[in-house]
Amino acid sequence: MDREENEDRGLLCQCLAAISMADDDLDSREIATQISIIEQITGVAPTADEIVTASIEMGDWQDFIDVVQSRSASLSDEFRTRILQACILIGRADDSMSDVEGERIYKIAECLGFERDQVVQQLKIIR
Repeated sequence: MDREENEDRGLLCQCLAAISMADDDLDSREIATQISIIEQITGVAPTADEIVTASIEMGDWQDFIDVVQSRSASLSDEFRTRILQACILIGRADDSMSDVEGERIYKIAECLGFERDQVVQQLKIIR
């Protein structure tokens, strides 16, 4: 995995961590779902420790959002879509999506260049 792929994988991990940590709790279902999703998207499964580390490294929400926005232009349309879809899956990993998780999904999607109606469409598709 080259540097750019590793950075993209790290951003994906942090986006998923941002959704998981919206309720200030990272439960085992969310960790397992993150591992599975990241492996499907990148071909490399992270460890549970890497998921926890991504949650810690995400840091301040606004700083994180600034990073997502600055990195967005360098991401392929396909990868940006995969991040959005993965965020939705994580938001629903514990069988419910809180308002805070939903707000974070919309904000990450906005930073990735998606319009609100595009997010709504993905929410309808991904159940």
